[in-house]
Amino acid sequence: MSMKVKMELVANSGIFITAGDSTILLDGIFGENPFFSQPVGEMQKAVFGMASKYKDIDYLIFTHRHMDHFSSMYLDEYISNNEVKKVYIPRLKQETNSLEDKNSLLSLTSIVKVEEYYIPFGKYHKEELTQNCTLTYFRSVHMGGGEYQDTRHYTIMLTIEEKNYIFAADADYMMKNFEVIKDIPNLAAVFINPLFFANIKGQNVLDNLKPEIVVIYHIPFEDEDKMGLRKLVKRDILKYKDKPYKIIALTEKDQVI
Repeated sequence: MSMKVKMELVANSGIFITAGDSTILLDGIFGENPFFSQPVGEMQKAVFGMASKYKDIDYLIFTHRHMDHFSSMYLDEYISNNEVKKVYIPRLKQETNSLEDKNSLLSLTSIVKVEEYYIPFGKYHKEELTQNCTLTYFRSVHMGGGEYQDTRHYTIMLTIEEKNYIFAADADYMMKNFEVIKDIPNLAAVFINPLFFANIKGQNVLDNLKPEIVVIYHIPFEDEDKMGLRKLVKRDILKYKDKPYKIIALTEKDQVI
């Protein structure tokens, strides 16, 4: 009997995953930021130890340290107020750009195992989280040109009962970002942001990867959409409606796949 898997939007590219008895949070503990949605109330409650569906998450995983994906201050608070098995976060580098959280984690992290990871381009790291869930991460170029080229950005792949789920976060729409997994079988879903989906190079990547489902995420909530991304997503879903994969847009708080 297959394990029940649920994936729920928190905000931005924050995804809360329940796989059987285990819970995983990707890019879901972040702070105030100028362009995307702010932290949701339920997550803020969990950070400070109050009753919340986001309390005591087993595994916390971050793709990069930009402030709309990660907050060292809130992560320290969460670790001190919750039972956590392990945290995965890219290692801080000496020179950072203006959107990166430049702070190291505090001594509170000794309560759990924190892996500040680094792996070069073209390589990947794979490890078992649970009996039925494996984490793979690999370096990918952050989209946005020169200012972000040195950002330590990683794409995350979770393998749950032999089905693969890719979370690309802010990875650029270039095939070389996905070379290490280009022939991966059983690709259930790829999570990408609106600019990736809108670009013809991004569509070429998806055509090569051949996922069953494309999930567009990192979309601001309606009252916080300063850049008109929601309108862009609606337009592009219609434009690419005849693609062989199913398209889902995560646009609302607590929306579940």
